[in-house]
Amino acid sequence: MTTVIEEIANCVQAMKTCTPEWYDKHMDRIEQLTNNYLPHGSGLDGTVEVVLEESKPDKIVIFAEYHHMDRYGYYDGWTEHKIIVRPTFGSFDIRVTGRNRNDIKSYLGDLFAECLSEYIMFSSMSDILTTYVNDDQYVVVFDTPNTINGVGNPVFDCVVISKDFTEFELWKHTIGSHLGDTVLWANLPNEVRDILTTHFY
Repeated sequence: MTTVIEEIANCVQAMKTCTPEWYDKHMDRIEQLTNNYLPHGSGLDGTVEVVLEESKPDKIVIFAEYHHMDRYGYYDGWTEHKIIVRPTFGSFDIRVTGRNRNDIKSYLGDLFAECLSEYIMFSSMSDILTTYVNDDQYVVVFDTPNTINGVGNPVFDCVVISKDFTEFELWKHTIGSHLGDTVLWANLPNEVRDILTTHFY
């Protein structure tokens, strides 16, 4: 399993030596990670993007605009920030630049640290442990770091997708026949794969 910051750093590293075709693919991957995993909304209403010109494998720079509110709940101005992320022994350090209005830098540091340390659900086929189908839904179980429930059974991250493909959500489940019948990945409808690659990749 790969964290968001590790995947971004891997793309930045690859972009230093790859062909123009692969450069564009890595750039698209960074944009996809930005859209799917970095924070948006709740004040982060403007640009949130990786600054490729200033980023290196050992230093990722993210630009973010924050829209502040006054005590009456009205928007009353913006601040601009760079979130500078440096890996350190399996973790990373974060520094936030810009004006510290309303102690926003501490908030942004904590927020981005949480988002960047998330595990990417589906980065390759090896991340899928098993898949199930029942009368109502498809259940894709990921080989993610898991917890143990109250009776000692491991609990895994799962994406549950309705049979008509209109609804999907992330659940935590023990695995077994209670989820349905096992089904090979190759036999799943293309719509299931599309949902995974669009929203959890």
